[in-house]
Amino acid sequence: MVPFIFLITDIVQEVYGKCVVKRFLM
Repeated sequence: MVPFIFLITDIVQEVYGKCVVKRFLM
């Protein structure tokens, strides 16, 4: 069983990374 925290952290990092990239390009 994979810890749920790891899954949430992975999703948050991906979304946060995209937001940072968008802000960086703008």
